[in-house]
Amino acid sequence: MNGAARAVVPAAALLVVASCVSGAKGSSTIVYPAFDAPAGDDASAADVPPASDTGAADATPTDAAPTLLQPAASPCKSLHLALGAGGLFWSDEASGAIRLSPTAGGIPVTVVPGESSPRALVVRGSTMVWAAGTGGFPRVGAASLRSTTIAGGVPTTVVEPPGGVNGFTVSPDAATVYFATETTVSSVATAGGAATVVARDLRGGVPTALALDGSQIAYLGAVTGHVEVFTLRAGQAAACTSWTLTDNVACTAIVADNGALFFDAISLVGGVTIWADGATLKVVDLAQAPPDATTLALTTAGDVSALAVHGGSVFFADVDSTATDGGREGLIEVVSASPSPDAGTPTVLARNAGRATSIVVDGTNVIWATDDCRILSLPLPR
Repeated sequence: MNGAARAVVPAAALLVVASCVSGAKGSSTIVYPAFDAPAGDDASAADVPPASDTGAADATPTDAAPTLLQPAASPCKSLHLALGAGGLFWSDEASGAIRLSPTAGGIPVTVVPGESSPRALVVRGSTMVWAAGTGGFPRVGAASLRSTTIAGGVPTTVVEPPGGVNGFTVSPDAATVYFATETTVSSVATAGGAATVVARDLRGGVPTALALDGSQIAYLGAVTGHVEVFTLRAGQAAACTSWTLTDNVACTAIVADNGALFFDAISLVGGVTIWADGATLKVVDLAQAPPDATTLALTTAGDVSALAVHGGSVFFADVDSTATDGGREGLIEVVSASPSPDAGTPTVLARNAGRATSIVVDGTNVIWATDDCRILSLPLPR
């Protein structure tokens, strides 16, 4: 990045679709590929208001033990979190429900029952969109995108492409959904209708997690392991064809040696994109020429299993893949989103945190879901 003055705030896209799913890791992944989110943009990591502080470069560990907001559930497949005006929302893949509770915990309310394997979830204003069913790229895809209001009601199908959905994000005004299917990224009205291709990966890459920032969208590419950023243009799709910038049309290929992409989340804010590659957090500033990726930080224990960018900081979960206790000693960590000589050492916020599959941050707490369907929270470091 060009200087620490560039503030990084939640990207409009981490799909949350957080990605599309349970914390899977792999040579080309997202945890499911990725639907906004929380990340950074949301799908998880996705939709959170900006923090009042500027980051965690000087963060000190909190002394408080994590608070259990929701107990473990059985059966359990995966939970995917999203923050909205009503509180904390989550999709429960095993029960087929989307639920809501205050961010401080409490008895949850079922907002939407009876869905087919709901996973990645994005909340924008009074609208929520989620991935449902099985389809698309192995381990990361869903069959369709569904939507309703945060008050509940009868859900409608936004899109159900023949090739499935591998990731998605939602515009800030909730009017448009951008989704990845096969080797393309398309747009469709949240109310449904005909989809329009806005970008094509002509090198055979399979777009997964998406992040939207203004007129630009970043995506993680399965199969090729690349990261691309393209510009939305009326009436003409972008073409992502090679690492040679002059061969691309409205698309920038980020040269990065990605071997184990975490397909669940990517952040794009102000021309700065952040993602996880195994146990490495990577960052690139598109204002640089060429826009080469650099290491933002290395995790303390192992591969990233959940990630969110908020208020100038990157919050993430990781677990030692050699652990003998099923990952119960997983960590929740934070590092500044702005590279600097002292930014590469994360602060551990919580140990024995379980294996987190989704993480969101508001102005007060970091909240995460685990692979046994618990939901926990911890005050932000000050």
